[in-house]
Amino acid sequence: MIQSGLIAYVYKSELFETPVLAKTVFLEVDINKTDRLELHSESGKPIVVKNNGGKWIMPDYQNLPVSKGKVEALLQKLTQSRVSAPVGTSKAAAARFNVNQTNFKRKLLLYHQGKLQAQVLIGKMTTQQTHYARIESDNRIYTIKLSLDHLPAKQENWFDHQILQPELPLMRLESADFALHRVKNEWQLDKAKKNEQLDPSQVKRLLNYIKYLQVISIVKGVDASAKPAFYFIVNDKIGMVRYDFYKRGSKLIIKSSRSALYYQLADYLGKALATFNRASLFFVRKMK
Repeated sequence: MIQSGLIAYVYKSELFETPVLAKTVFLEVDINKTDRLELHSESGKPIVVKNNGGKWIMPDYQNLPVSKGKVEALLQKLTQSRVSAPVGTSKAAAARFNVNQTNFKRKLLLYHQGKLQAQVLIGKMTTQQTHYARIESDNRIYTIKLSLDHLPAKQENWFDHQILQPELPLMRLESADFALHRVKNEWQLDKAKKNEQLDPSQVKRLLNYIKYLQVISIVKGVDASAKPAFYFIVNDKIGMVRYDFYKRGSKLIIKSSRSALYYQLADYLGKALATFNRASLFFVRKMK
């Protein structure tokens, strides 16, 4: 009797056990062949990036390089995302979850040599870092772990913000009223006066701001004949580069001698660099 009850229990458990659905890859595309991306958002001009000799650039944004690893991270995220049961398959569901051709948060087109590989529609956010998504050629709608931070709608959020950074190591730094040069690992002042002593912490701060320059966006309409508010001339690994800084309201604009473009500098950098002059770098000893 006990044995019969046990058999019946096992049979019932197996009969009503929830099946485990095998997970599959959301996007099956050979990303090693992908050489062009076109991103559409709810509004605004599409963002285009293309592979140029192994480097991703933005042909509609002065051919600026894309932030390092950004495209690779996005493509890996899409092709490594695994999904199980779809949350819907109907046209009504596609409209409700914002994953059709006229109603989406993002639409990403992948190309290889001018041929469309896939079209991905990203819709509503379900939970934090998770969105509804659908491949255009497939009516199945899934939820995938993907943040819209991977798919920014503005061009300035795609290009390499470190584009103006000098090539390390730095060997010399000059401004209007001082010049520093490097002797092995020590920085020294050109033509130092007897009562002047470098403050190593201040020198380090200045050098770090120059080493890690960050720009935000391209700026147009700057008068090329205007006199800069201040400048720095840097000798780095590959030669000399001059950085000119212009004030525009509360913002600081930067122009590098290695580029024809003007950029808006990150606010924290602009405020910090504007404070440096000769007096700010030294301990001044009083003469006895």
